[in-house]
Amino acid sequence: MDPLNTIAGVVIGVALSAIFGAGVFRKAREEQEEATRVRIEQVEQELAEEHEAELQSRIAALEADYLKQSDALKASYERESEQKETELQGQLQALEATLKREKEEAIAKLRAEDKAQGQQSPPDVVLAPPAVEASPEETTTEIPPQVPPTPTLTIGSHLVAQLQGWGESKQLRYIAQMQQYCFSVDSQVREQVAIALKTLTTGQPVRGEVKTAIALLGKLSTDSQASVRLAAIQALGGIKSPQVIPYLQKALQDSSSEVIKTASAAMQKFKFYPTSAPVQVAKPALKATKVKVKA
Repeated sequence: MDPLNTIAGVVIGVALSAIFGAGVFRKAREEQEEATRVRIEQVEQELAEEHEAELQSRIAALEADYLKQSDALKASYERESEQKETELQGQLQALEATLKREKEEAIAKLRAEDKAQGQQSPPDVVLAPPAVEASPEETTTEIPPQVPPTPTLTIGSHLVAQLQGWGESKQLRYIAQMQQYCFSVDSQVREQVAIALKTLTTGQPVRGEVKTAIALLGKLSTDSQASVRLAAIQALGGIKSPQVIPYLQKALQDSSSEVIKTASAAMQKFKFYPTSAPVQVAKPALKATKVKVKA
């Protein structure tokens, strides 16, 4: 055997073995890399799933905690609202009770004062109202008994307040109690009587007590104090009756420009009413008399 051929065969064999071994090694390495890649992907997927699960768990826990706190706050708010409502209702009931008690006390006090005033005051003074209403036939007006004025009546802030209260009450029955104060020595009281009569008679139908009020205001419209005359003319101007016209006409000759101005403005309301000459205010008399009034 030729040595060269032997050596060549060995070299070729070794080369073939090396080539085959290299291919096997490369294939094994590729398989190992593939297995590693698959394992890495599995691990990444497992980690992602674990992270998602943990995230969902935390979200659920937070939602549960939020709902719990929200329910607690809602319950606390409802509790506080109920307490506040109970307190407000209690305060409202207490206030209503206080107002009711004060109202009852004020009414009782006013009634007691009216009763005491009725017992202490002299008989009512009723002046004969001037009748100028048109009538086709002659009528007879009965003038109630009258008494002389009482100059000893004294006035204070309490009486002025009482007169204001009578006026604001809109109760015509107080007109009879006001008559005596038309003769008060205090001009402030006489003025307050006129103001109270204005409040009482404005918008009232002309009958009964309102006619008495017209006569009283006619008396006050000739008072010595301009402020009293002005208040009386203002009151007469608010009564829709031709009975006030003579007093307004007489006031047009007053010494006070303010009284004249007020009477003139009031007369504008009666320019379509039938007028007559100014009348004289009836003087107090002790006996009832009859006065015949013609249209």
